[in-house]
Amino acid sequence: MGQLRAAVDVLCAQRDITVLGVCGMAGAGKTTLCRMLLADRPGRAAHLECDLFSTRSHADRQARIARARATGDAQAIHAEEDPQAWYDWAAIGRAICGLRQDRACRWHHAWNRQTGELDAPLSVTLPRTGPALLLCDCIYLLHDPVRGWMDGLLLVQAPDAVIANRRAERAGAPEALRRARDRQERFERPYFDRYTARADLRLSLR
Repeated sequence: MGQLRAAVDVLCAQRDITVLGVCGMAGAGKTTLCRMLLADRPGRAAHLECDLFSTRSHADRQARIARARATGDAQAIHAEEDPQAWYDWAAIGRAICGLRQDRACRWHHAWNRQTGELDAPLSVTLPRTGPALLLCDCIYLLHDPVRGWMDGLLLVQAPDAVIANRRAERAGAPEALRRARDRQERFERPYFDRYTARADLRLSLR
């Protein structure tokens, strides 16, 4: 962690507002790491959870997946089940731009973790003056054009066994765990096989 903190310090010294993307597989420890980095900079950093920016509600998403499966069209099924398609990338880009320009972002259609609807309020602010760090937390940040929105990108990695344990803790129900494992093998692993080299920094958590 000492080397990572030093690297983040160097990155932050280069500009007034620094946007650091923190990516990695679900369960790798991204959010835990973000909290540690926030604690290092009390009042000087903010956390943008990209999972809260969704194109569709949970019910709408599931309905679209069901319709695609009913067609038997493998390409359509893949397109609807691909988690990258679930993110509202345009809204994420606007949020980052707003935080760079105005040091504030407000969004009234964030993912509601209790209901799965897109009706939750979201407010993220940076200090009004002086240096600040914005941590963008998301599985998928290494592809274009998203990669270009960041000043640096940190890839968080963890052993498969650790990730599996965390997934099991989060999923609870066996079917939810099965779907999480399926997403990992079909979407997350191929993504990082393709894009890992684009990360500026890497950290392995146990």
